[in-house]
Amino acid sequence: MRDQRRAPVVVGVDGSASALEAVRFAAAQAERHGAPLRLVAGHRDGGNARSWLRDATQAATLEAPSIGVDTTARASDGSSALIFESQRASQVVVGYAGSGGITSLLGSTATSVVAHARCPVIVVRGTEPGEGGIRNSGPVIVGVDGSQASEETIGFAFEEASLRETGLAALHVWSMFTVELVWQGPKVEFDSATINRAQRRTLAEQFARWHEKYPDIHVDQIVMRGSAARSMLDYGAHAQLIVVGSRGRGGFTGMLLGSTSQALITRAPCPVAVVRSATAR
Repeated sequence: MRDQRRAPVVVGVDGSASALEAVRFAAAQAERHGAPLRLVAGHRDGGNARSWLRDATQAATLEAPSIGVDTTARASDGSSALIFESQRASQVVVGYAGSGGITSLLGSTATSVVAHARCPVIVVRGTEPGEGGIRNSGPVIVGVDGSQASEETIGFAFEEASLRETGLAALHVWSMFTVELVWQGPKVEFDSATINRAQRRTLAEQFARWHEKYPDIHVDQIVMRGSAARSMLDYGAHAQLIVVGSRGRGGFTGMLLGSTSQALITRAPCPVAVVRSATAR
């Protein structure tokens, strides 16, 4: 039963098949979280918004009949509409390719929403309309870097794994650049084996308290050297959701999105949740 006090799951619609896939995904998310669903159409002239919302409401109701659904059409571009709605949302869902409105990644709409939203944003990737829908099996993958900022990302990933009754794979990918970036001591020569052991210890320490809160969630802790984006794309081929922060330790001040999150929202083989830290919102 949905809790009226829960912030809604917000999803953007624009009349495209991809937007309807996002609506179905968002409806399932709302049902898992016991939250209402809010359908948002951004428009300039209002011409098609009503029919978009009607079709989206039907799709949501078929996916999750028990959830509450409300709708709104905003006289603005898609990204502005969703960023405004994100102030009162638990999460925002957008499709991966649309008609140039809410869900289109052909322009900057989804990237803008991910970068500026006041709550986590899920970009629904990994399916072409008519090819069988979103994958509902496999683990939740979370990208971690050992920083305090990644705690919110880890918490989001654990909750999703718990609600989906699946395992969690924590992926920490390091490079010499990131190691040297955080090293505060005198200049030394690093070797891969030593770094791997140190990174595994850090990962185990970071996850210790989460194991106490979610004792039933099986966690695979994976440490490797390489490209974070490439590694997460590979692991995502068998996942039902990837969870990342908006910007990791290697990100530069002033960048709203890091290279890893940018690569994932445009190329991932499954939906991607981007969780911005509270200090970055």
